[in-house]
Amino acid sequence: MRKAKAWVHKKLKQGVPKQELLNCVGAFSNKDKSKVMKEKNLNEKQYKRRYNFLYEAYCYLENL
Repeated sequence: MRKAKAWVHKKLKQGVPKQELLNCVGAFSNKDKSKVMKEKNLNEKQYKRRYNFLYEAYCYLENL
């Protein structure tokens, strides 16, 4: 969760609106897993790691 918080604060400091971050983070989970894995050239472990990171970022943004 620490890395997700740091990433969120970095983006907010750069001037990215909270709602835009929520849309961006949420869009990842709305796409088909196999399609994302193919587009980003990810294996299963890398996908899970990215998904967990973005989930933590989304939860943190929701609680701000």
